[in-house]
Amino acid sequence: MVPISMMRNALGVEEGGSGVPLDREAYRRSVEFRERNANCGLEFDPRGFQA
Repeated sequence: MVPISMMRNALGVEEGGSGVPLDREAYRRSVEFRERNANCGLEFDPRGFQA
């Protein structure tokens, strides 16, 4: 699950979440995975241009 969904779910039901407590270890693994594998659709060129 993506980190933002995990955080949103940890909110209380009255705030739009499911009220399920955040599993910090699962959250950490999710963040590490997304940092390595996220695909935002943009290529970065160090000269400042987008490919």
